[in-house]
Amino acid sequence: MLKGIKLRLYPNRTQQNQLEQMFGNDRFVWN
Repeated sequence: MLKGIKLRLYPNRTQQNQLEQMFGNDRFVWN
């Protein structure tokens, strides 16, 4: 979670899309 927050502070568009996919997958797994 902390790692994701740190990355979220300075994402470019490509990284942001990748993070959204990662967070989406994580949320799907956790839920």
